[in-house]
Amino acid sequence: MTIRLIVTREGEQIIAGIKEWMSGPGPEAKVIGYILTRPCLVDLAMDDDNDDNFRVRMAPWIPLAKDLNVPIPADYVVTMLTPISKVSDLYDRDIVNASEEDLSLDESHTFVEDDPEDTYIDDPSDNEPEMISTEEEYIIDPPPEGEYITEAASDVLEADE
Repeated sequence: MTIRLIVTREGEQIIAGIKEWMSGPGPEAKVIGYILTRPCLVDLAMDDDNDDNFRVRMAPWIPLAKDLNVPIPADYVVTMLTPISKVSDLYDRDIVNASEEDLSLDESHTFVEDDPEDTYIDDPSDNEPEMISTEEEYIIDPPPEGEYITEAASDVLEADE
């Protein structure tokens, strides 16, 4: 299995075993995507105690999926690179050689459902305020009071008809 680091359109860095997904057999076949085996998000953080060291964290890319192979379209991939040997060895040891039970979230894990009484979106018939996490709250200043003047841009050439 070929292990690669993949950067997606969204900027995610994924490490996975990879195979090409072809449009069909023969010499006319084109790569239409990739099959990722046991894909994991890769997170890199500097070690607080030593600036020369860093920590690598791998987490399942889609943790609630049962499938070990994930197909993705070719245009979802920005680039594909060979990881450094220490990262490749870590992935091979801890992910590839791990049992399916060690990597999956299944019935042996405890899942907690949201309280159905929680209201997350304002409902006109409901007088309770919207519940917003402080981590997700964004503050946007209103525009300043006053009159706004719109002018045609003078440096833009008009197209000839």
